[in-house]
Amino acid sequence: MSRMIPGKPMRGEDTALRNTADGKLVITDYKDCAMVCLFRDNRLLRASVLSPSGSGVGSVFLGKVKKLLPNIDSCFVEIAGGELVYLSLSEVADAFPVNRPKDGRLLEGDEIPVQIVRDASKMKQATATTRISLAGRYVVFCVGSSKAGVSGKLEETQRKELMRMLKGHGLVEPDGKMIMDPSLAGTLSYGVVLRTEAANAPEESILEEYRSLHERFLKLFALAKHRTCFTKIYASASSCENAIAQIAEGYTEAVTDLKNIYEEMQPYFQARNISFRLYSDETYPLYRLYSLETKLKNALSRCIWLKSGAYLIIDTTEAMTVIDVNSGKYDAKKASEDAVFQINLEAAAEIALQMRLRNLSGIIIVDFINMASARYQGELLRQMRGLVKDDKIQTNIIDITSLGLMEITRKKVYKPLEEQLKTAVRGQR
Repeated sequence: MSRMIPGKPMRGEDTALRNTADGKLVITDYKDCAMVCLFRDNRLLRASVLSPSGSGVGSVFLGKVKKLLPNIDSCFVEIAGGELVYLSLSEVADAFPVNRPKDGRLLEGDEIPVQIVRDASKMKQATATTRISLAGRYVVFCVGSSKAGVSGKLEETQRKELMRMLKGHGLVEPDGKMIMDPSLAGTLSYGVVLRTEAANAPEESILEEYRSLHERFLKLFALAKHRTCFTKIYASASSCENAIAQIAEGYTEAVTDLKNIYEEMQPYFQARNISFRLYSDETYPLYRLYSLETKLKNALSRCIWLKSGAYLIIDTTEAMTVIDVNSGKYDAKKASEDAVFQINLEAAAEIALQMRLRNLSGIIIVDFINMASARYQGELLRQMRGLVKDDKIQTNIIDITSLGLMEITRKKVYKPLEEQLKTAVRGQR
């Protein structure tokens, strides 16, 4: 008795779709959860679940200070219907109270605009800041600094050229200070930063975004003065845009088999000159074409094998993540220290990838294979710092301890991938 075999795309289309050499963004359903995934060379590099309610990161609320806890340098702010967010007192130097004159203090009952910088997870409230920022593709406006700046990732000549452009159009003072809008004079200072992408953008596009984003930034604070408490005065980007921003750059094409996502995100990709196509073979969905189930299982596996025969063991606890580098099939005892160093370099590259893929955060401790040479340890530190340099999430390689353990911290912004998947599956029940 024969059985129906799901149809596949035609050979030419199949080959083109599976080609991920230049990086491909795939947006598809997996177990009734929409996901954004980045593939390159047939490897899953990033993945993020689209929450039905979306991420709150970036949204701005007019909240009320409910609890001041100076002994732990923090307070809690109610943003809506009893929902509290955590606010460090170190983040309130630029608080903008709307129910009383600003005097540098923060008091219980103050009504202040706060921006969500980290979603709630498990038993922890979301985290907020008063240092509100709005980011576009080329420009970021932010509360706090009163200067204009350019991304430090650009070369000095590029930075100078972009600053000359801002000064030439009368957007900043000759000394680099912002020309502040009179409506906020004396109550708030803010600055602007041109992002890395501005280096290769047409001047007209940068100026257009600058003026548009500046207008939205000023409108946000004007709204705060006239809206009632617990109002959302600025909504973050769509769930899909947030997920793509979380995944970062590094792709030349995007594809989806979700018609609603295709219609929603077409303008986003068109503005970035990125090819975006709708895949329509319902008998063989994208999650099967890219073996997403297998790749996600491997992505969350406790054991990760390396090409050399060594392997990683990754254990995550409430307090920290511990990564152990093991020689495995490679006999490290008989190997030269140079060979051990090469294995540790291979492990470092994989660890940098795994931190982003799993979205590990907090304290991360790595136990590399022992190397007695201080020179090799120093080089391993240097290489690791280079590997995380382009991570959009702030990552710090601290040092290697006397016990040979590498200390890493990675800022908590989004939920870990494993928690995203578990939360999404529970939500379907």
